[in-house]
Amino acid sequence: MQTCPCELVRAGRNIVDGDYTHRMVIVKSTPYWYGRYSQERIVTCDGYAVLVSYSRGDLCTICSADYVVINARLETWEWLQLHQLRTNDQVWVHTTEESPINSRKLVPDKRLVDAITLNVTQTWHPNADIYLPYGEFVPYPPGVSKKLSTNSNFESKNKLVLWISSHCYTQMWHRYNFVYDFAKHIPVDMYGDCGNLTCLIGDPTCRDIFRQYKFLLALENSCCGGYITEKFWNSLTKIEAIPIVVGAPKKDYERLAPVGSFIHADDFPSMEDLADYIFKVAKNKGLYSSYFKWREHGDIVSHKPHEMLSISNEGICSLLDFTHSSSFLLKTSSFHPYGPNWMGGCFSCGEHTWIQRYVHKNVTEKLKTLH
Repeated sequence: MQTCPCELVRAGRNIVDGDYTHRMVIVKSTPYWYGRYSQERIVTCDGYAVLVSYSRGDLCTICSADYVVINARLETWEWLQLHQLRTNDQVWVHTTEESPINSRKLVPDKRLVDAITLNVTQTWHPNADIYLPYGEFVPYPPGVSKKLSTNSNFESKNKLVLWISSHCYTQMWHRYNFVYDFAKHIPVDMYGDCGNLTCLIGDPTCRDIFRQYKFLLALENSCCGGYITEKFWNSLTKIEAIPIVVGAPKKDYERLAPVGSFIHADDFPSMEDLADYIFKVAKNKGLYSSYFKWREHGDIVSHKPHEMLSISNEGICSLLDFTHSSSFLLKTSSFHPYGPNWMGGCFSCGEHTWIQRYVHKNVTEKLKTLH
């Protein structure tokens, strides 16, 4: 295990103390999509100036940090080393746009959680300290006259079910198999790497093609509480189709999405029953249009969470604001990565066995230990 002369590292901070009020180290990772945020810089927020740097391969750099941002997959030995280097007044931040299943190494091993504390969460989860949703439904204030049209464009939609995906294998469940099995019961056009149809990213005609479909399969890569990504929100806004969803529990969609805007696969006792209902809705203009009544009551705002994480300037300022607020100062508990607000909130994609059988067996066994 690497050792660090932390006293020397901390002493070096005095060289630039006059230029900033806080120092933040983003541990290890510099993904390609960091773009302009990949270099050391000073970020100015209201009343604060934050020196932001990356540890890359040298974990010793956290010694002089006020904030340590975990946005990289770490091995157990790296967590242990970080823990040894930690100072008492450091704030450790858990931030990701990924699901708990796809970001398991962004949190300590279950054997270490009692020793290693993550102070702040900045994720898509509704119970995160700093909430970064992929999208949200915003009700109209009283008296607003300009509202979205509730027209479902039923007549112009001459195609049935659409699936768009570039990731065929998912760590939690056999999503690809689900779609191909579903296509045995109802026509499904598959675009992207997992299908036989293509529409190039950035091609303005793609949206026109996709808007010919009445339904979109909005299937998340993981089935975890609150995990509702751009697949769902884009269906309602850009494509204007009814999303057929597998992912978070239905109660989460009901809490976060417009009322009556989606079809949850787990509502049906079999895949055949789901397909039969889709056929029924597709043939009935009144029933189909009822899924767009939500437009009378509000609008949808889409977000890009990766642009709001604690690696972006805006995300860093949000973090500083939160940690200087009474909400942070009065916090009485730390984030538990295996509790119900993260890994413990993942489940077998539904209560019906026909959906559960698509979950990878090794994942099913691991989930049993968390519930």
